[in-house]
Amino acid sequence: MSGSGGSDDWKYRGTPGEGKHTSNSKEPKDGAVKAGAGGASGGGASTPISKCDIFEETALNSPVPDVVKALRPGDILTLHQEGRTVVALTREGKRAGSITFRRLADLLECMDQQWTYVAEVKRITGGMCQVCIRPDQRP
Repeated sequence: MSGSGGSDDWKYRGTPGEGKHTSNSKEPKDGAVKAGAGGASGGGASTPISKCDIFEETALNSPVPDVVKALRPGDILTLHQEGRTVVALTREGKRAGSITFRRLADLLECMDQQWTYVAEVKRITGGMCQVCIRPDQRP
């Protein structure tokens, strides 16, 4: 039966540990997230935190091959704003690539408010570099 029924009880079925949380897993519409979500620390507290507490995994865009091949998982890249572009720089100041992801507008707005961010290298596959963006310093 493939009826369109009006019940949401299908969302609550499944194995133990699954259930109602799946229907509420998205961020609130105002951009705020709860501590403990998306890698934020807070011991599972449900205190709303700033939309600038951005924790996002993404790939570097336009990676610079000579720079990326020298990177290792765990390396920290600093993020800098160049106009409406965010670039990832090594400790030595070499450009590794640029950052684009679904919350880029929030990231740019927060950088304008003096937040600083880093991107931790997670994995490198060929020329692709996966990083995790997180705040470095809050204003």
